[in-house]
Amino acid sequence: MKYLKYKFFFFFLFLFSFLWLTVGRPIKVKLGIDSGKLTVWEGQKPLAELEENINRFSSLALNLDNDQDSFWVLPFKKQKIEVIYQNNNSQLFFLTNPKDFTLANYFKSQFSFSRQPWAAKIFFNDHGPKFNQQFKLKNFPVKKIIFYAWNLNEAELTLKTSSQKTLVLWMRPKFHHDGNLNFDGRVIAFQNPVNNSSVYYLSTLISILAKTFIGVFLILGFTLLLIKILPKKTVALSFFSDNFQTIAVLIYVFVFVATALLSIAVLEKIPHSQDEAAYFFQAQIFSRGKLFLESLPGNLRRFFDQEFIVNNGKWYSAFPPGTSFILSLGVIFNRPHLVNPIISLFNVYLFLLLAKQITSKTLAIFASLLFVVSPFFLLISASFLSHPSALFFTLLATYTYTKIDQKPAKTFFWLLLGFALGFLLLIRPQNAFLLGLLFFILLFKQGLKNIYPAIGGGALVGLFVLINAYYNFKLTGNPLVLPHNVYSPFNQLGFGMRGVEWGAAFTLTDAFKNLTFNACSLLDMLYRWPAFFTFSFIPFIFVGKFRKKAFLLISLFIAQVVLYFVYFNEGTFMGPRFWFEVSWIIPLLTVMGAESIVDFFPQKKFRMARFSPFLILFILFIYGAVSTFMIIPSFKGFNGIESVKIPPLKTPAVVFVPSIGSWNAYGRFFIKQNPFLDEPVIFTRDQGINNVTNNLPPLPNDLLKTFFPNRHFYLYQEGQFLKL
Repeated sequence: MKYLKYKFFFFFLFLFSFLWLTVGRPIKVKLGIDSGKLTVWEGQKPLAELEENINRFSSLALNLDNDQDSFWVLPFKKQKIEVIYQNNNSQLFFLTNPKDFTLANYFKSQFSFSRQPWAAKIFFNDHGPKFNQQFKLKNFPVKKIIFYAWNLNEAELTLKTSSQKTLVLWMRPKFHHDGNLNFDGRVIAFQNPVNNSSVYYLSTLISILAKTFIGVFLILGFTLLLIKILPKKTVALSFFSDNFQTIAVLIYVFVFVATALLSIAVLEKIPHSQDEAAYFFQAQIFSRGKLFLESLPGNLRRFFDQEFIVNNGKWYSAFPPGTSFILSLGVIFNRPHLVNPIISLFNVYLFLLLAKQITSKTLAIFASLLFVVSPFFLLISASFLSHPSALFFTLLATYTYTKIDQKPAKTFFWLLLGFALGFLLLIRPQNAFLLGLLFFILLFKQGLKNIYPAIGGGALVGLFVLINAYYNFKLTGNPLVLPHNVYSPFNQLGFGMRGVEWGAAFTLTDAFKNLTFNACSLLDMLYRWPAFFTFSFIPFIFVGKFRKKAFLLISLFIAQVVLYFVYFNEGTFMGPRFWFEVSWIIPLLTVMGAESIVDFFPQKKFRMARFSPFLILFILFIYGAVSTFMIIPSFKGFNGIESVKIPPLKTPAVVFVPSIGSWNAYGRFFIKQNPFLDEPVIFTRDQGINNVTNNLPPLPNDLLKTFFPNRHFYLYQEGQFLKL
């Protein structure tokens, strides 16, 4: 099908899509406060309720993020926000009309007005137009707050009581967070949407698909427009292929510098999640040549309990050993925070090799540029998580598979494939099994003419299986029992009773919820450009020359999605992290789709038709890069973790840390010490109380005073270190 034959049809669809994106879509949410209870409603169904005495507020701030799927750059975009404040029988209304959004106000970036008892301001920030209404209630007793909004993508509500306690609440979770509600230091789960059903989640996924095809029509429309208005002079993309090595080196340098700076300046060289803390813990054990440590005797071990760390006589991480082994190299050189940034450099090197192998030098450069400015890629690569190392071995295995697929295959590549899958087994076993199974099916289907190299690769995988079995035996006493099974028997794939600490029913509806959250998280964090363009280049592949090559990539992506569809935890942390190992596929498919658009046009339009989609892609790249580097600083203190400054204490010292709240109450101190407890200052749980096993009775702190007779003792309380 040639596009020009249907230009009027596509122009109509382009215009329809454009108008559809500028039409408001109403959302109504109600917050009711009565008798000391805050209830969040949508329609007639309550979302959450807090039994807290928050009848009075010294101030209230309402933040509304404009819908990313709209043309936020257009100042005439319709917006409507109405806030109703009800005090007994009187009401005050606040309304923002489209007439308020003039060009002057748009470029001035803010305007303000006041009306008693309101004081309000609207301003624009790094997320596009973000409307911040700040209403000073002057301690009026609040009964009901209702607001209406069109084109609302996300709303965050901050309530400060007269005692300065803070409540943060998301109307829709920020999908790159583990969505929750924080009140006065307590975390309350708040991720389920109003309609918690498979139909609701499927409709959300279908809407993402619908927006994708709207993006397809927009791309076609813009391409035709560019062909009409750009000079007819031949435009070549050969610059990227002619300077491939130079551009590649610049990309490598950028990736390492960016992720290293992120690790140091934003993530402060420390883990920000329970998983990272456990990986780092085990890395420190490995760095001294041990596989595990002996737990402290009796109940004393409870003072040092931490999530995802087994402490049952042996003390070790519940995770596979591969990531911690790699991190231990950084621990030895006192630079563990630089391990994943270094790995990310090699990840981009492999990605370029693979992209060039599948497509061309030009497309490889474009794909890598899209990949390396993704906040998802940069943040995960700067963390202590297992995903960067898992990505390395996934890319290595995929690259060697493409070399094997070219007959005749060298024995070296079979051995390299076995090594990659084997080491991946020590990092994320389920990923290794899935990848190995997929490659086996594809290669078997094509026929194995030389079986001996394949046996050699399989033998290498078997060697890593034995290494893993030995590690399991040393830690759990059984080569077939994994450490995470000792920590929790419920941490398994599949439906039924599943969980990390204890079991809860995991159903098909929950699986669709996780799938939806991850899809939305991918839209939030992969590119940081309007979400309807995220997948919109990909459908063009099916009418172009890359159909067969795209099959492998799409199969890999779908397989990973299906694998974690049946895992109880949605894993949204800095993005859909369970999809990180296949996230590189989206930018690669995107540039393959951009290259395939040329097949919609007649030969005489070939050169401009080839250039125009990449110009659109380059504009989106610039937009996404700017947005990425404006949002990244907000991740400082992510997940409630900031580096704790320790004042001068009399050493050696023990600090008791109250830890009834979330994991980070003690976790942010736990990560500052090594498992050998031989540092000048060590941190313990106050009274041995664990935020997870909080049903256990408290222990007297004197137990530790007896065990550490030569140390000074302190209690951490509200930012102060009190001498005991």
